[in-house]
Amino acid sequence: MIYKFEEITREEIIGYLNESDPVKIQAYLDEADRVKVENIGSKVFLRGLIELSNICVKNCYYCGIRHDNNNLVRYELLNLHGSHVTGHLYCRPGREATQLIQGELPGL
Repeated sequence: MIYKFEEITREEIIGYLNESDPVKIQAYLDEADRVKVENIGSKVFLRGLIELSNICVKNCYYCGIRHDNNNLVRYELLNLHGSHVTGHLYCRPGREATQLIQGELPGL
């Protein structure tokens, strides 16, 4: 059941995602947990996200704040027009990262 990414076909991935047998699903979860622990341990990493604005001129389909998404109220916490803010602040011990993010503004 252990594969390298290059060895898995699209059809196999779809098969794994559509699996309904509880025993097989548990086996997949157990294997995923084993790989996670082997690679990063069993720690929990805390991250914080501060969204300064959800106004964006781009229309990236995967993104919830994409321009054509009319199902949300747009806001801007700070007027940072002309400044694309995406950065990491490493704050306190115990917190992995705080990320400041905003959509891409007109004219950038």
